[in-house]
Amino acid sequence: RTAEALEQTRGRMVEILEGTPDAFFTVDANWNLTYVNENTEKISGQPREQMLGRSLWEMLPLLKGTRYELTFRRAMAERTPARFEEALPPDHWYEVHAYPSGQGMSVFLREIRDRKLLEEGRDALLAREHSLRLEAEALAQHRARELLAAQEKLVQSEKLAVAGQFGAGVGHEINNPLSFVLGNLHFAR
Repeated sequence: RTAEALEQTRGRMVEILEGTPDAFFTVDANWNLTYVNENTEKISGQPREQMLGRSLWEMLPLLKGTRYELTFRRAMAERTPARFEEALPPDHWYEVHAYPSGQGMSVFLREIRDRKLLEEGRDALLAREHSLRLEAEALAQHRARELLAAQEKLVQSEKLAVAGQFGAGVGHEINNPLSFVLGNLHFAR
């Protein structure tokens, strides 16, 4: 019964790991692949029969010398889980979870390219919005300077108008007695 229950549990686990949209694989302490699901086959381009028992770095050479290798080696050495996001050539992005288990390690790679494209689009829109905001602020400052200059010109022209009115009033006030004096001088002559 125990053997049968274990086999059923193993079958369910394999069914779950094969049905997940993530790539999943396990390695032993020597970095040899001990389990590979179908999505990992797609990443490597190798059938799992050829991958099992062989070195992870040999079967997935695109991981060699990258953040993947560095993080996997650190997680294995320190026996601590690791999570990170990293691009994988040619145009894939993965969210990676590495969990030390037993003497080896289990790794999930979830494709997040669509999310990264949306984030890039959002970042581009935010950058554009920021740029437009800076342009609008610069334009507003320019318009404010123009309005201030126009206001100063208006105040100056109002001062000149007042001075002109004052001059005309003074001239009128001087002209009235002067006219009287000139008229009397003309009469006296």
